[in-house]
Amino acid sequence: MGLGFIIIAVYSYFFLVILNRARSVRHQGVDISPFLAQAMIFFFAALIMLFSIYNEAHILIEGSESIGFYTGRAISGYLFFISFIFVTEKILKRTHYVLTIFCLIMSFIGGFIFCLIMGYTVEQLRLYTTITVPILSLILVATYLIILVLKTKGNVRGKMELALLALILGLLFFSLDTIAGTTFFLIPKEITALISRGGILLSGLFIGYIFVSFESFVELDWPKNLNHLFIIARNGVNLFDYSFVHAENEPDPDIITASLSGIKELMASIIRSKNFVRVVDHQDLKLIFAYGEYATLVLIATENLHIYHQKLAHLMQLFEDSFQNTLPNWDGKLDIFLPTKQLIQQVFELKVDLKSGHGLTISPPIKRFSIIALLLLVVPVTLGFSVYFLNGISWQPLLSENWLLPTLSISAITLAVFLPLYLKFVLLHQVNYTPLKVIALTHKMFSLLLLCTCVTVLGFVIYILFSQVFWATLIWTIGLVDYFTLMLVGISLIERVDQMREP
Repeated sequence: MGLGFIIIAVYSYFFLVILNRARSVRHQGVDISPFLAQAMIFFFAALIMLFSIYNEAHILIEGSESIGFYTGRAISGYLFFISFIFVTEKILKRTHYVLTIFCLIMSFIGGFIFCLIMGYTVEQLRLYTTITVPILSLILVATYLIILVLKTKGNVRGKMELALLALILGLLFFSLDTIAGTTFFLIPKEITALISRGGILLSGLFIGYIFVSFESFVELDWPKNLNHLFIIARNGVNLFDYSFVHAENEPDPDIITASLSGIKELMASIIRSKNFVRVVDHQDLKLIFAYGEYATLVLIATENLHIYHQKLAHLMQLFEDSFQNTLPNWDGKLDIFLPTKQLIQQVFELKVDLKSGHGLTISPPIKRFSIIALLLLVVPVTLGFSVYFLNGISWQPLLSENWLLPTLSISAITLAVFLPLYLKFVLLHQVNYTPLKVIALTHKMFSLLLLCTCVTVLGFVIYILFSQVFWATLIWTIGLVDYFTLMLVGISLIERVDQMREP
């Protein structure tokens, strides 16, 4: 219980921090509803733990679970899913909140109809949540993957992938402290509760840190806010400029020239000053500066995001390193800086055709791989809950325990360990040193996902044949973690190879 109250305190802290962030940006023209939904994620997560603690206290005092506390925990859980899915749908802006409404209906049925009207028992409500929560978890993982991972890039993509892994582990740790978890693993409840809440605390800390690290929620969509980039010498001469906007929407050359003249005058005053300007706010445009030894970068964007400052610093380092022999004694020729275009595209993770305005589209290979992976995910999830229901009706083994049980178990675990090793030492090596084609890599990653699915199938077969829930669940969990890891790594690898292809 003490660890549970620590979790409540940590989640409440993130709730207040994100709520304060929403309050601070509400006068800046930023939509605060995603911030409020983020805050509600941690608020309802804290409520889940609070109701769980009171339910445990009721068991210790009265010897039975409280339908009120269990209902509060269930409704808080549904609202947790609703808040998380609302955030993803709010970013996508194309689903008309269908999934959020679906979760609301599930919450209404489970909380209001089942308990308040029909007077269902804890066991009946538990059965309802056991059936519906995995469905909501799958919806959450799918929407998170498509919207917060596939629709982001670079450093933001990396953070979102780590947060997704932490979310999946958090859901698994939470299930460990339920009847299903104790039934699966056959570990004393005191130990499972300690492991579960320790994992929930760590995963919550990680997710909270990532969410709080974004200065504004539009940082997830940072490429859309880019406008123009200038690289200016110390004397105010424009060395190179790059436009991020659609070709048909580019400003008139006269406007560009006038803007450059204004920037030159500004740069001249800045150079004479001891204080360097970092950001100039001009109504709906922001001028973000980065300074080097020989040049200054000026990025024009519609938002001042922290990620821009990181990328400008990286670009400045690459630029001055690439032209370290030219800049100190530059003779005024501009053609020598033409390779800067590749540096900009590298730092801002742009393809050659991104000036057409399709920077955030999901390429067909990634789209096909993601759809197949999500469809294939139904198999291990279905097998896992089949084991749970079969165990609930006391499934009888078909075979006696002999040499076949350890053989199957060792084979499945060996295969599950081999898959990440194969990815690291074979696939990654090939991607780094040979021009693997996108289709070939997609087939390789899909084959690995099939092998991960086979691992979970072996766990199910072990339970059917020998009724060994511990080995079945252990193998199923390892296979599922491998599956999610390979799915995320596969998306990143396919995208990387796709960008390396010749147009």
